Amino acid sequence: MKNLKYAALVLVLFIGFGSVNAQIDRKSDREEMRNERRDLMERRHQEHYKRMQEELSLTEEQMKKAEAIKSKRAAEIQKLREQIKRLKEEERKEMHSIYTPEQREKLKKLEDQQKERMTEQRRKMDKKEGKMKQHKQKRKRMK
Repeated sequence: MKNLKYAALVLVLFIGFGSVNAQIDRKSDREEMRNERRDLMERRHQEHYKRMQEELSLTEEQMKKAEAIKSKRAAEIQKLREQIKRLKEEERKEMHSIYTPEQREKLKKLEDQQKERMTEQRRKMDKKEGKMKQHKQKRKRMK
C-alpha cells in the first residue's frame, strides 16, 4: 500500500514537472518570437532610413539629426505602447466578466484558432521574406 502511494506521488510529480516544463518552453518560444519580430522591425526601420538617405540625398548631418529625433521619441513611443497594452488587458478583463462560462470557453477556442492562423501567416511571411532576400542577393550578384 505504501509503495502504491509512493508510486502515485512520483507519477503526479512527474506529470506536474512535465507540465511546468512545457509551459516554460511555450513561454520561451513566445519570447523568442517577440525578439525575432522586434529584430525584424528594427532591420526594416534601418533599411527605411537607408533608402530615405539615398533617395533624398540626405547629408551625414541630416542623418544624425534624424537619428536624434528618432531616439528622442523612441522612449515616449514605448511608454505609449505599454499604456495601450495595459488598457487592452483591462478591457479584456472587463469583457470576460460579462461572459458566461460557456461563452468564455467558446471565446478561448476562437482565440486559439486565431493564434494558429497568425502563426501560419508568420511562417508564410518568413518563408516569403527568405525567398525575397535570396532573389535580391541573386540580382546583386548578376549586376
